[in-house]
Amino acid sequence: MPTVYKTFIVVFLVALIVFAVGRPLFIRLMAPEDFARRRNLWLLLCATSFLAPNIWLYVLIAAPAILIASKRDPNPVALYFFVLLAVPPVKVAIPTFGLIGQVFPMDHLRLLSLTLLLPLAMRLSAERAAARLQGLGADSDKRMSAVDVLLLSYLGLQVMLMFPYDSFTSTGRRILLLAIDVVLPYFVVSRACRSRAAIAEAMAAFVIAMLVLAPLAVYEFFRGWMLFAIIEEHWDAARLYFPLYRGPFLRAQTTAGHSIFLGYFMAMAFGMWLYLKNRIHEKGWQWLCILTLMAGLIAALARGPWVGAVGVFFVYLLLGPKAASRSLKGMAMLGALVAVGLLSPWGEQILDYLPFIGSVDLHTITYRQQIAAGSWLLIQQNPFVGSPHYMAYMEQFRTGEGIIDLVNTYAGVALSSGLVGFGLFVGVFLVAMWKAWRVVRHLSPLDPDAALMGGALIACVVGTLLVLATTSFLHAMPYFAWALAGLTMAYVRSSAVERQESELPARTAVRVERALP
Repeated sequence: MPTVYKTFIVVFLVALIVFAVGRPLFIRLMAPEDFARRRNLWLLLCATSFLAPNIWLYVLIAAPAILIASKRDPNPVALYFFVLLAVPPVKVAIPTFGLIGQVFPMDHLRLLSLTLLLPLAMRLSAERAAARLQGLGADSDKRMSAVDVLLLSYLGLQVMLMFPYDSFTSTGRRILLLAIDVVLPYFVVSRACRSRAAIAEAMAAFVIAMLVLAPLAVYEFFRGWMLFAIIEEHWDAARLYFPLYRGPFLRAQTTAGHSIFLGYFMAMAFGMWLYLKNRIHEKGWQWLCILTLMAGLIAALARGPWVGAVGVFFVYLLLGPKAASRSLKGMAMLGALVAVGLLSPWGEQILDYLPFIGSVDLHTITYRQQIAAGSWLLIQQNPFVGSPHYMAYMEQFRTGEGIIDLVNTYAGVALSSGLVGFGLFVGVFLVAMWKAWRVVRHLSPLDPDAALMGGALIACVVGTLLVLATTSFLHAMPYFAWALAGLTMAYVRSSAVERQESELPARTAVRVERALP
Protein backbone atom coordinates (compact mmCIF):
# COMPACT_ATOMS: atom_id res chain seq x y z
CA MET A 1 0.00 0.00 0.00
CA PRO A 2 1.43 3.46 -0.93
CA THR A 3 2.62 5.59 1.99
CA VAL A 4 0.06 8.31 1.30
CA TYR A 5 -2.82 5.88 1.85
CA LYS A 6 -1.28 4.44 5.01
CA THR A 7 -0.85 7.94 6.40
CA PHE A 8 -4.38 8.90 5.40
CA ILE A 9 -5.82 5.88 7.23
CA VAL A 10 -3.94 6.78 10.43
CA VAL A 11 -5.03 10.44 10.34
CA PHE A 12 -8.62 9.68 9.38
CA LEU A 13 -9.09 6.98 12.03
CA VAL A 14 -7.68 9.18 14.81
CA ALA A 15 -9.92 12.07 13.74
CA LEU A 16 -13.00 9.83 13.60
CA ILE A 17 -12.27 8.49 17.08
CA VAL A 18 -11.83 11.97 18.57
CA PHE A 19 -15.00 13.27 16.92
CA ALA A 20 -16.96 10.22 18.10
CA VAL A 21 -15.65 10.18 21.67
CA GLY A 22 -15.90 13.96 22.06
CA ARG A 23 -19.32 14.38 20.47
CA PRO A 24 -21.26 14.41 23.80
CA LEU A 25 -19.03 17.31 24.85
CA PHE A 26 -18.87 19.09 21.49
CA ILE A 27 -22.65 19.30 21.06
CA ARG A 28 -22.84 21.20 24.33
CA LEU A 29 -20.67 23.91 22.80
CA MET A 30 -22.59 24.15 19.51
CA ALA A 31 -25.82 22.83 17.99
CA PRO A 32 -25.61 19.15 16.99
CA GLU A 33 -26.42 19.90 13.34
CA ASP A 34 -23.72 22.61 13.23
CA PHE A 35 -21.17 20.27 14.75
CA ALA A 36 -22.07 17.56 12.21
CA ARG A 37 -21.73 20.00 9.30
CA ARG A 38 -18.35 21.29 10.46
CA ARG A 39 -17.07 17.82 11.28
CA ASN A 40 -18.09 16.52 7.86
CA LEU A 41 -16.38 19.41 6.10
CA TRP A 42 -13.20 18.85 8.15
CA LEU A 43 -13.19 15.16 7.22
CA LEU A 44 -13.88 15.94 3.55
CA LEU A 45 -11.06 18.48 3.33
CA CYS A 46 -8.66 16.15 5.13
CA ALA A 47 -9.53 13.16 2.93
CA THR A 48 -9.33 15.19 -0.27
CA SER A 49 -5.92 16.61 0.64
CA PHE A 50 -4.51 13.09 0.96
CA LEU A 51 -6.32 11.47 -1.96
CA ALA A 52 -6.28 14.24 -4.59
CA PRO A 53 -3.16 13.89 -6.80
CA ASN A 54 -2.65 17.67 -6.99
CA ILE A 55 -3.84 20.84 -5.33
CA TRP A 56 -6.10 21.78 -8.24
CA LEU A 57 -8.29 18.73 -7.83
CA TYR A 58 -8.35 19.54 -4.12
CA VAL A 59 -9.50 23.10 -4.93
CA LEU A 60 -12.11 21.77 -7.37
CA ILE A 61 -13.65 19.60 -4.64
CA ALA A 62 -13.00 21.78 -1.59
CA ALA A 63 -14.14 25.17 -2.95
CA PRO A 64 -17.82 24.27 -3.57
CA ALA A 65 -17.93 22.24 -0.35
CA ILE A 66 -16.70 25.25 1.66
CA LEU A 67 -19.10 27.60 -0.13
CA ILE A 68 -22.12 25.37 0.52
CA ALA A 69 -21.19 24.71 4.16
CA SER A 70 -20.58 28.41 4.89
CA LYS A 71 -23.93 29.44 3.40
CA ARG A 72 -25.76 26.89 5.54
CA ASP A 73 -23.82 27.63 8.72
CA PRO A 74 -25.45 30.17 11.06
CA ASN A 75 -21.97 31.15 12.31
CA PRO A 76 -19.50 31.00 9.38
CA VAL A 77 -16.70 32.37 11.58
CA ALA A 78 -16.97 29.26 13.77
CA LEU A 79 -16.75 27.15 10.61
CA TYR A 80 -13.63 29.11 9.61
CA PHE A 81 -11.89 28.40 12.92
CA PHE A 82 -13.00 24.76 12.78
CA VAL A 83 -11.35 24.01 9.41
CA LEU A 84 -8.51 26.56 9.47
CA LEU A 85 -5.96 23.83 10.25
CA ALA A 86 -7.69 20.86 8.61
CA VAL A 87 -5.08 20.90 5.81
CA PRO A 88 -1.44 22.06 5.93
CA PRO A 89 -0.58 25.35 4.13
CA VAL A 90 1.20 23.63 1.25
CA LYS A 91 1.69 26.25 -1.49
CA VAL A 92 1.55 25.67 -5.25
CA ALA A 93 1.94 28.47 -7.80
CA ILE A 94 -1.16 29.19 -9.89
CA PRO A 95 -0.36 28.25 -13.52
CA THR A 96 -0.29 31.25 -15.87
CA PHE A 97 -0.23 29.55 -19.28
CA GLY A 98 2.19 32.20 -20.54
CA LEU A 99 -0.22 35.11 -20.11
CA ILE A 100 1.54 36.82 -17.20
CA GLY A 101 4.70 36.15 -15.30
CA GLN A 102 3.17 35.14 -11.98
CA VAL A 103 -0.15 35.27 -10.14
CA PHE A 104 0.35 34.10 -6.52
CA PRO A 105 0.77 30.77 -4.70
CA MET A 106 -2.42 29.02 -3.65
CA ASP A 107 -2.89 27.04 -0.46
CA HIS A 108 -5.68 25.92 1.87
CA LEU A 109 -5.56 29.16 3.86
CA ARG A 110 -6.08 31.39 0.83
CA LEU A 111 -8.76 29.07 -0.46
CA LEU A 112 -10.65 29.59 2.81
CA SER A 113 -10.30 33.36 2.49
CA LEU A 114 -11.65 33.33 -1.06
CA THR A 115 -14.47 30.83 -0.62
CA LEU A 116 -15.60 31.51 2.96
CA LEU A 117 -14.48 34.94 4.14
CA LEU A 118 -14.90 36.85 0.87
CA PRO A 119 -18.53 35.78 0.26
CA LEU A 120 -19.26 36.47 3.94
CA ALA A 121 -17.71 39.93 3.58
CA MET A 122 -19.93 40.61 0.58
CA ARG A 123 -23.04 39.53 2.53
CA LEU A 124 -22.07 41.72 5.47
CA SER A 125 -21.50 44.67 3.16
CA ALA A 126 -24.91 44.20 1.54
CA GLU A 127 -26.60 43.93 4.94
CA ARG A 128 -24.83 47.06 6.15
CA ALA A 129 -25.88 48.99 3.04
CA ALA A 130 -29.51 47.89 3.52
CA ALA A 131 -29.40 48.88 7.20
CA ARG A 132 -28.09 52.32 6.28
CA LEU A 133 -30.96 52.85 3.84
CA GLN A 134 -33.41 51.99 6.60
CA GLY A 135 -31.60 54.06 9.20
CA LEU A 136 -30.86 51.00 11.31
CA GLY A 137 -27.67 49.59 12.79
CA ALA A 138 -25.67 50.34 15.87
CA ASP A 139 -23.34 53.32 15.97
CA SER A 140 -20.36 50.99 16.45
CA ASP A 141 -21.10 49.44 13.03
CA LYS A 142 -21.02 52.79 11.27
CA ARG A 143 -17.50 53.90 12.06
CA MET A 144 -14.01 52.49 12.04
CA SER A 145 -12.24 51.77 15.30
CA ALA A 146 -8.71 52.77 16.23
CA VAL A 147 -7.65 49.18 15.64
CA ASP A 148 -9.05 49.29 12.10
CA VAL A 149 -7.10 52.47 11.40
CA LEU A 150 -3.86 51.04 12.82
CA LEU A 151 -4.15 47.88 10.74
CA LEU A 152 -4.94 49.71 7.50
CA SER A 153 -2.12 52.17 8.19
CA TYR A 154 0.32 49.30 8.70
CA LEU A 155 -0.73 47.68 5.44
CA GLY A 156 -0.63 51.00 3.59
CA LEU A 157 2.89 51.62 4.88
CA GLN A 158 4.01 48.24 3.57
CA VAL A 159 2.68 49.04 0.11
CA MET A 160 4.21 52.53 0.09
CA LEU A 161 7.65 51.32 1.18
CA MET A 162 7.78 48.70 -1.57
CA PHE A 163 6.20 50.85 -4.31
CA PRO A 164 9.52 52.35 -5.56
CA TYR A 165 10.96 48.85 -5.99
CA ASP A 166 7.89 47.06 -7.41
CA SER A 167 6.28 47.13 -10.81
CA PHE A 168 2.61 48.09 -11.05
CA THR A 169 1.78 44.41 -11.46
CA SER A 170 3.75 43.50 -8.33
CA THR A 171 2.13 46.32 -6.38
CA GLY A 172 -1.33 45.15 -7.41
CA ARG A 173 -0.44 41.59 -6.42
CA ARG A 174 0.86 42.79 -3.05
CA ILE A 175 -2.36 44.70 -2.34
CA LEU A 176 -4.45 41.69 -3.36
CA LEU A 177 -2.52 39.32 -1.08
CA LEU A 178 -2.71 41.74 1.85
CA ALA A 179 -6.47 41.85 1.35
CA ILE A 180 -6.73 38.05 1.23
CA ASP A 181 -4.26 37.27 4.02
CA VAL A 182 -4.85 40.14 6.46
CA VAL A 183 -7.88 42.31 5.74
CA LEU A 184 -10.41 39.48 5.29
CA PRO A 185 -9.47 37.49 8.45
CA TYR A 186 -9.52 40.60 10.64
CA PHE A 187 -12.43 42.61 9.26
CA VAL A 188 -14.79 39.72 8.58
CA VAL A 189 -14.29 38.14 12.00
CA SER A 190 -14.60 41.50 13.78
CA ARG A 191 -17.91 42.27 12.00
CA ALA A 192 -19.50 38.83 11.57
CA CYS A 193 -19.49 37.79 15.25
CA ARG A 194 -22.22 40.10 16.53
CA SER A 195 -22.96 38.47 19.87
CA ARG A 196 -21.04 36.88 22.70
CA ALA A 197 -22.75 33.59 21.92
CA ALA A 198 -21.27 33.68 18.41
CA ILE A 199 -17.83 34.51 19.81
CA ALA A 200 -18.00 31.64 22.31
CA GLU A 201 -19.00 29.26 19.52
CA ALA A 202 -16.06 30.40 17.38
CA MET A 203 -13.73 29.80 20.31
CA ALA A 204 -15.24 26.35 20.86
CA ALA A 205 -14.81 25.49 17.17
CA PHE A 206 -11.09 26.22 17.35
CA VAL A 207 -10.68 24.24 20.56
CA ILE A 208 -12.39 21.22 18.99
CA ALA A 209 -10.09 21.43 15.96
CA MET A 210 -7.05 21.45 18.26
CA LEU A 211 -8.40 18.52 20.26
CA VAL A 212 -8.34 16.56 17.00
CA LEU A 213 -4.77 17.60 16.17
CA ALA A 214 -3.38 16.98 19.67
CA PRO A 215 -3.48 13.13 19.48
CA LEU A 216 -1.95 13.33 16.00
CA ALA A 217 0.84 15.50 17.43
CA VAL A 218 1.48 12.92 20.16
CA TYR A 219 1.54 10.20 17.49
CA GLU A 220 4.15 12.13 15.49
CA PHE A 221 6.21 12.67 18.62
CA PHE A 222 6.37 9.01 19.64
CA ARG A 223 6.53 7.44 16.19
CA GLY A 224 8.93 10.00 14.66
CA TRP A 225 6.63 10.30 11.65
CA MET A 226 5.53 13.62 10.10
CA LEU A 227 2.05 12.58 9.04
CA PHE A 228 1.16 15.50 6.80
CA ALA A 229 4.50 15.92 5.03
CA ILE A 230 3.38 13.38 2.45
CA ILE A 231 0.88 15.90 1.05
CA GLU A 232 3.57 18.26 -0.25
CA GLU A 233 5.27 15.33 -1.96
CA HIS A 234 1.97 14.12 -3.37
CA TRP A 235 1.16 17.58 -4.77
CA ASP A 236 4.73 18.28 -5.95
CA ALA A 237 4.58 21.51 -3.95
CA ALA A 238 7.19 23.87 -2.50
CA ARG A 239 8.99 22.41 0.50
CA LEU A 240 7.20 23.14 3.75
CA TYR A 241 8.07 20.33 6.16
CA PHE A 242 11.53 19.74 7.57
CA PRO A 243 12.19 17.17 10.32
CA LEU A 244 12.93 19.10 13.52
CA TYR A 245 14.45 17.39 16.53
CA ARG A 246 15.01 18.46 20.12
CA GLY A 247 17.38 15.96 21.61
CA PRO A 248 16.37 12.52 20.30
CA PHE A 249 12.68 13.47 19.85
CA LEU A 250 10.93 14.56 16.68
CA ARG A 251 9.03 17.79 17.25
CA ALA A 252 5.42 17.38 16.16
CA GLN A 253 4.09 19.68 13.44
CA THR A 254 0.81 18.13 12.13
CA THR A 255 -0.93 20.62 9.80
CA ALA A 256 0.79 23.69 11.28
CA GLY A 257 3.92 23.31 9.13
CA HIS A 258 6.29 23.95 12.05
CA SER A 259 6.48 22.85 15.65
CA ILE A 260 6.47 26.43 16.98
CA PHE A 261 3.23 27.18 15.16
CA LEU A 262 1.65 23.97 16.41
CA GLY A 263 2.67 24.85 19.97
CA TYR A 264 1.25 28.34 19.49
CA PHE A 265 -2.12 27.02 18.33
CA MET A 266 -2.26 24.59 21.26
CA ALA A 267 -1.51 27.45 23.66
CA MET A 268 -4.31 29.54 22.12
CA ALA A 269 -6.78 26.65 22.37
CA PHE A 270 -5.72 26.20 26.01
CA GLY A 271 -6.48 29.87 26.68
CA MET A 272 -9.89 29.61 25.07
CA TRP A 273 -10.70 26.41 26.95
CA LEU A 274 -9.94 28.14 30.26
CA TYR A 275 -13.10 30.14 29.59
CA LEU A 276 -15.18 27.47 27.84
CA LYS A 277 -14.69 24.91 30.62
CA ASN A 278 -16.91 27.06 32.82
CA ARG A 279 -19.80 25.98 30.59
CA ILE A 280 -19.07 22.30 31.25
CA HIS A 281 -19.94 21.11 34.75
CA GLU A 282 -18.27 17.69 34.66
CA LYS A 283 -14.70 17.89 35.95
CA GLY A 284 -13.79 14.83 33.90
CA TRP A 285 -14.44 16.60 30.59
CA GLN A 286 -12.71 19.75 31.82
CA TRP A 287 -9.50 17.94 32.73
CA LEU A 288 -9.55 15.61 29.74
CA CYS A 289 -9.55 18.56 27.35
CA ILE A 290 -6.85 20.41 29.29
CA LEU A 291 -4.61 17.34 29.41
CA THR A 292 -5.16 16.64 25.70
CA LEU A 293 -4.20 20.19 24.73
CA MET A 294 -1.20 20.06 27.07
CA ALA A 295 -0.10 16.80 25.43
CA GLY A 296 -0.22 18.49 22.03
CA LEU A 297 1.68 21.48 23.39
CA ILE A 298 4.39 19.26 24.89
CA ALA A 299 4.68 17.17 21.71
CA ALA A 300 5.65 20.30 19.77
CA LEU A 301 8.72 20.72 22.04
CA ALA A 302 8.62 24.47 21.37
CA ARG A 303 9.81 26.61 24.26
CA GLY A 304 8.35 29.89 23.01
CA PRO A 305 4.77 28.57 22.99
CA TRP A 306 5.37 27.03 26.44
CA VAL A 307 6.18 30.50 27.76
CA GLY A 308 3.17 31.83 25.87
CA ALA A 309 0.90 29.22 27.48
CA VAL A 310 2.10 30.15 30.97
CA GLY A 311 1.48 33.81 30.13
CA VAL A 312 -2.01 32.97 28.90
CA PHE A 313 -2.76 31.06 32.10
CA PHE A 314 -1.76 33.79 34.53
CA VAL A 315 -3.22 36.69 32.55
CA TYR A 316 -6.55 34.87 32.43
CA LEU A 317 -6.46 34.31 36.20
CA LEU A 318 -5.58 37.94 36.87
CA LEU A 319 -8.41 39.37 34.76
CA GLY A 320 -11.35 37.36 36.06
CA PRO A 321 -13.48 37.81 39.17
CA LYS A 322 -11.70 37.01 42.46
CA ALA A 323 -8.39 37.47 40.68
CA ALA A 324 -6.21 37.24 43.78
CA SER A 325 -7.55 33.92 45.05
CA ARG A 326 -7.68 32.41 41.54
CA SER A 327 -4.09 33.46 40.88
CA LEU A 328 -2.87 31.91 44.13
CA LYS A 329 -4.67 28.66 43.32
CA GLY A 330 -3.23 28.72 39.81
CA MET A 331 0.30 29.26 41.09
CA ALA A 332 -0.13 26.45 43.60
CA MET A 333 -1.44 24.08 40.93
CA LEU A 334 1.35 24.94 38.49
CA GLY A 335 3.93 24.57 41.25
CA ALA A 336 2.52 21.17 42.17
CA LEU A 337 2.68 19.99 38.55
CA VAL A 338 6.27 21.17 38.21
CA ALA A 339 7.20 19.48 41.48
CA VAL A 340 5.65 16.19 40.42
CA GLY A 341 7.51 16.37 37.12
CA LEU A 342 10.86 17.15 38.71
CA LEU A 343 10.48 14.46 41.36
CA SER A 344 9.65 11.85 38.75
CA PRO A 345 12.34 9.55 37.25
CA TRP A 346 12.47 11.94 34.26
CA GLY A 347 13.10 15.05 36.39
CA GLU A 348 16.58 15.81 35.03
CA GLN A 349 15.42 15.35 31.44
CA ILE A 350 12.47 17.68 32.02
CA LEU A 351 14.83 20.35 33.36
CA ASP A 352 16.99 20.07 30.26
CA TYR A 353 14.03 20.88 28.00
CA LEU A 354 12.60 23.80 29.98
CA PRO A 355 13.00 27.36 28.64
CA PHE A 356 15.66 29.63 30.18
CA ILE A 357 17.27 26.85 32.24
CA GLY A 358 17.34 23.88 29.84
CA SER A 359 20.60 22.70 28.28
CA VAL A 360 19.19 20.96 25.17
CA ASP A 361 19.78 22.85 21.90
CA LEU A 362 21.55 25.79 23.51
CA HIS A 363 22.88 26.75 20.09
CA THR A 364 19.38 27.86 19.07
CA ILE A 365 19.27 30.32 21.97
CA THR A 366 22.72 31.64 21.07
CA TYR A 367 21.62 32.08 17.46
CA ARG A 368 18.52 34.00 18.52
CA GLN A 369 20.63 36.31 20.67
CA GLN A 370 23.01 36.96 17.78
CA ILE A 371 20.10 37.63 15.41
CA ALA A 372 18.56 40.06 17.92
CA ALA A 373 21.82 41.98 18.36
CA GLY A 374 22.49 42.14 14.61
CA SER A 375 18.91 43.19 13.90
CA TRP A 376 19.08 46.04 16.41
CA LEU A 377 22.23 47.41 14.75
CA LEU A 378 20.49 47.39 11.36
CA ILE A 379 17.32 48.97 12.79
CA GLN A 380 19.41 51.84 14.15
CA GLN A 381 20.69 52.55 10.64
CA ASN A 382 17.13 52.94 9.27
CA PRO A 383 15.09 53.54 12.40
CA PHE A 384 11.89 55.10 11.03
CA VAL A 385 10.83 53.20 7.89
CA GLY A 386 13.40 50.39 7.71
CA SER A 387 14.81 48.93 4.51
CA PRO A 388 13.25 46.39 2.11
CA HIS A 389 16.72 44.98 1.43
CA TYR A 390 17.71 44.26 5.01
CA MET A 391 18.32 40.57 4.33
CA ALA A 392 21.30 41.47 2.16
CA TYR A 393 23.08 42.75 5.29
CA MET A 394 22.46 39.60 7.34
CA GLU A 395 24.54 37.08 5.39
CA GLN A 396 26.68 36.37 8.46
CA PHE A 397 23.62 34.76 10.06
CA ARG A 398 23.08 32.22 7.27
CA THR A 399 22.90 28.76 8.83
CA GLY A 400 24.31 25.48 7.65
CA GLU A 401 20.92 24.75 6.05
CA GLY A 402 21.46 27.77 3.80
CA ILE A 403 18.78 29.97 5.41
CA ILE A 404 18.70 33.12 7.50
CA ASP A 405 16.27 32.14 10.23
CA LEU A 406 14.89 35.45 11.49
CA VAL A 407 13.04 33.90 14.42
CA ASN A 408 11.62 37.14 15.78
CA THR A 409 8.56 38.73 14.20
CA TYR A 410 9.21 42.08 15.87
CA ALA A 411 12.72 42.25 14.42
CA GLY A 412 11.40 41.37 10.97
CA VAL A 413 8.72 44.07 11.11
CA ALA A 414 11.11 46.74 12.42
CA LEU A 415 13.77 45.84 9.83
CA SER A 416 11.37 45.97 6.90
CA SER A 417 9.16 48.91 7.92
CA GLY A 418 11.04 50.62 10.74
CA LEU A 419 9.84 51.63 14.16
CA VAL A 420 6.83 53.31 12.55
CA GLY A 421 5.71 49.99 11.09
CA PHE A 422 6.59 48.22 14.33
CA GLY A 423 4.44 50.64 16.32
CA LEU A 424 1.48 50.18 13.97
CA PHE A 425 1.83 46.39 13.96
CA VAL A 426 2.05 46.02 17.74
CA GLY A 427 -0.53 48.76 18.21
CA VAL A 428 -3.20 46.62 16.54
CA PHE A 429 -2.92 44.02 19.29
CA LEU A 430 -2.25 46.40 22.18
CA VAL A 431 -5.19 48.69 21.41
CA ALA A 432 -7.54 45.74 20.86
CA MET A 433 -6.41 44.34 24.18
CA TRP A 434 -6.84 47.70 25.94
CA LYS A 435 -10.37 48.13 24.57
CA ALA A 436 -11.29 44.61 25.67
CA TRP A 437 -9.81 45.24 29.12
CA ARG A 438 -12.04 48.30 29.56
CA VAL A 439 -15.06 46.13 28.77
CA VAL A 440 -13.89 43.41 31.17
CA ARG A 441 -13.40 45.94 33.97
CA HIS A 442 -16.93 47.26 33.41
CA LEU A 443 -18.56 43.82 33.20
CA SER A 444 -16.74 42.05 36.04
CA PRO A 445 -19.28 42.98 38.76
CA LEU A 446 -22.27 42.81 36.40
CA ASP A 447 -21.71 39.77 34.16
CA PRO A 448 -18.86 37.48 35.32
CA ASP A 449 -19.26 35.11 32.37
CA ALA A 450 -18.85 37.91 29.84
CA ALA A 451 -15.87 39.23 31.80
CA LEU A 452 -14.24 35.79 31.73
CA MET A 453 -14.70 35.61 27.97
CA GLY A 454 -12.94 38.95 27.56
CA GLY A 455 -10.21 37.81 29.94
CA ALA A 456 -9.59 34.70 27.83
CA LEU A 457 -9.34 36.75 24.63
CA ILE A 458 -6.94 39.23 26.26
CA ALA A 459 -4.86 36.34 27.60
CA CYS A 460 -4.64 34.85 24.11
CA VAL A 461 -3.51 38.21 22.69
CA VAL A 462 -0.82 38.42 25.39
CA GLY A 463 0.25 34.87 24.56
CA THR A 464 0.43 35.82 20.88
CA LEU A 465 2.66 38.81 21.65
CA LEU A 466 4.97 36.58 23.69
CA VAL A 467 5.25 33.90 21.00
CA LEU A 468 5.84 36.48 18.24
CA ALA A 469 9.19 37.24 19.86
CA THR A 470 10.30 33.64 19.22
CA THR A 471 9.17 32.94 15.66
CA SER A 472 8.56 34.32 12.19
CA PHE A 473 5.09 35.40 11.09
CA LEU A 474 4.42 32.59 8.60
CA HIS A 475 1.97 29.91 7.47
CA ALA A 476 -1.31 29.84 9.42
CA MET A 477 -0.06 31.95 12.32
CA PRO A 478 -0.79 35.38 10.77
CA TYR A 479 -4.25 34.25 9.64
CA PHE A 480 -5.11 33.17 13.17
CA ALA A 481 -3.44 36.16 14.83
CA TRP A 482 -5.35 38.69 12.71
CA ALA A 483 -8.56 36.69 13.23
CA LEU A 484 -7.89 36.70 16.99
CA ALA A 485 -7.53 40.48 16.92
CA GLY A 486 -10.81 40.56 15.00
CA LEU A 487 -12.49 38.28 17.53
CA THR A 488 -11.29 40.54 20.36
CA MET A 489 -12.77 43.57 18.60
CA ALA A 490 -15.97 41.62 17.97
CA TYR A 491 -16.17 41.16 21.75
CA VAL A 492 -15.79 44.92 22.22
CA ARG A 493 -18.39 45.69 19.54
CA SER A 494 -20.91 43.13 20.79
CA SER A 495 -20.58 44.49 24.33
CA ALA A 496 -21.26 48.01 23.07
CA VAL A 497 -24.29 46.84 21.09
CA GLU A 498 -25.72 44.89 24.04
CA ARG A 499 -25.20 47.88 26.30
CA GLN A 500 -27.04 50.13 23.83
CA GLU A 501 -29.89 47.63 23.56
CA SER A 502 -30.19 47.40 27.35
CA GLU A 503 -30.29 51.18 27.65
CA LEU A 504 -32.83 51.61 24.83
CA PRO A 505 -35.99 50.96 26.92
CA ALA A 506 -34.87 53.48 29.53
CA ARG A 507 -34.12 56.09 26.86
CA THR A 508 -37.47 55.46 25.19
CA ALA A 509 -39.27 55.86 28.52
CA VAL A 510 -37.52 59.17 29.16
CA ARG A 511 -38.49 60.46 25.72
CA VAL A 512 -42.11 59.41 26.22
CA GLU A 513 -42.21 61.02 29.65
CA ARG A 514 -40.82 64.26 28.26
CA ALA A 515 -43.41 64.21 25.48
CA LEU A 516 -46.30 63.91 27.92
CA PRO A 517 -48.07 67.15 28.89
